[in-house]
Amino acid sequence: MKHTLKTSLVLMVTMILVLGMSTVAFAAQVNSNLTQEQQEWLKSNITVDGDNIESTDMNVKGKLSTTAPSGDYCMLVLNDGAIVYWSSTNDSSLGASINRASNNTQVTQKMEGLVNNLEITADTESAGVILSDLAPLINIALGIIATFIMFGMAISSSLDICYIAFPIFRNKCEDMKASGNSVMTKKGANGDISLRWVTDDAQYAVNSTVTEGNGKSPWAVYFKKRVAAYIFLTIIMFILLTGNITLITDIALKIVSGILNVLQGLA
Repeated sequence: MKHTLKTSLVLMVTMILVLGMSTVAFAAQVNSNLTQEQQEWLKSNITVDGDNIESTDMNVKGKLSTTAPSGDYCMLVLNDGAIVYWSSTNDSSLGASINRASNNTQVTQKMEGLVNNLEITADTESAGVILSDLAPLINIALGIIATFIMFGMAISSSLDICYIAFPIFRNKCEDMKASGNSVMTKKGANGDISLRWVTDDAQYAVNSTVTEGNGKSPWAVYFKKRVAAYIFLTIIMFILLTGNITLITDIALKIVSGILNVLQGLA
């Protein structure tokens, strides 16, 4: 009898110790510390599509789920009847994320309102009236620039022709180049010395044909390298002399306008 009683007592104590050491955790819903404003923000900015949660703020979205997490959790019923859950341990962090997202939205709205209220635009008509007296001076300046360009291109082409066509002139230029005459020579970025008043195209044409003696015509090489310069010069002079100075800006404005329309559609 005593043995049976003792055995029973040992079993009871063992069971009590085992039950006392065992801990079973059950998930339970707890009250959230989110304010009414924070809950309203969630209802207005969170949508649920199946198992996917959509939100404009990734920090808020990352703390929510469509299923109850393990452990204690909080929940909220959205306007469309969907339910979102978050762990109670993330309750304070979720509130801070909502506050940041709400502040960002308010700042964006204030900036948009400020820009819309100011309505800042360029008053080109008034600027044109103010600067209208300067128009004749600007036209004269453009005419002087165009004239200098034409004279400069003519002189430059003449020196190039003399350098290619007349060996005496070419040899004289090369002697000045060898002596390092500062008036007739210039030093490039890589340290090479070249003639100042004869274009690099003319020098290249002579060096690649006459000096190397490969049988090619220096005139063909020179013309091939200078034809693009003459074409662009003609286009620029036409724009200046015909008053179509806004042609390039009109093209640029159309390109920029198209880009801005695309960006506004994305905003």
